[in-house]
Amino acid sequence: MTTDTAEDTTGFVDGAVVFIDALGFKGIWARPDVRKDPLIVLHKLRVLARALPSFLVKDLLVVKWTEPSKEALRSVSDQIRLAFLSDTVVIGVSTGIKDAFVAAFGDFEDDIAAGPFAVLCACVLTQLVVGRMGDEPVPLAMRGCISRGRFAIVDRFVLGPAVDEAAEAADLAEAAIVWLLPSASEELLPAMRHAHTIVMPYRVPLKQGATLTAPCVIPFYELKSDKERLAHCERVLRTFDSRRLDVCVKREHTESFLEACERELERRFQEEYGGAGPPKP
Repeated sequence: MTTDTAEDTTGFVDGAVVFIDALGFKGIWARPDVRKDPLIVLHKLRVLARALPSFLVKDLLVVKWTEPSKEALRSVSDQIRLAFLSDTVVIGVSTGIKDAFVAAFGDFEDDIAAGPFAVLCACVLTQLVVGRMGDEPVPLAMRGCISRGRFAIVDRFVLGPAVDEAAEAADLAEAAIVWLLPSASEELLPAMRHAHTIVMPYRVPLKQGATLTAPCVIPFYELKSDKERLAHCERVLRTFDSRRLDVCVKREHTESFLEACERELERRFQEEYGGAGPPKP
């Protein structure tokens, strides 16, 4: 079995694309925490980029395997493309990532085909990025979407049908929400049982008053307790510190979304653990 990327003769890779950016980034240099160290945001992005493959492996493997080897991490990392364009984070996950997991760890989630598995991995990585970007120092509220199709990401160059689709829709949401476009949401359906703490359906508020119900990434990666999730929500909402009407609208929609995520997690934990609810601090 090969761990090569699913690259066609044109140089494009088949898989899933994440296109997210930071709300309010244009004026971030005026924030007191950034004025003290203007490069702190760049350092935060670099640390996050280095951590992505390791966190993806550990999240999907959970307790099924021991600490992954360097070779296993490298084979998975080869299927992930990453680019930072100012405040925009672009992640591409090749469908070859399924073969990489199987080659590294044996018979892994055989019931999921390569396409749905790539979208699932893209959602896991998005959950990590959104969660970590909401941490101190310099919390950031992230917005964007996930598409499915062909792409090419080389250094700072990103192109392809899946990139165009995601880029065109990335700023449509009127909230800090990362949602799946139809091309990705349809592909994720066979893997939904593995995504119960990663995505949930939500009526996404879009520009010009439109709404669309779509799977959205739950931004609480590694946040196990009520206290941790509440702190994350407070940090994200603090980033909407302008009295401009459009900012106030986004803050209100973001708060509603975060509250819905908390309620959904509570409901799912109750179903799974017989009413125990999420772990307490």
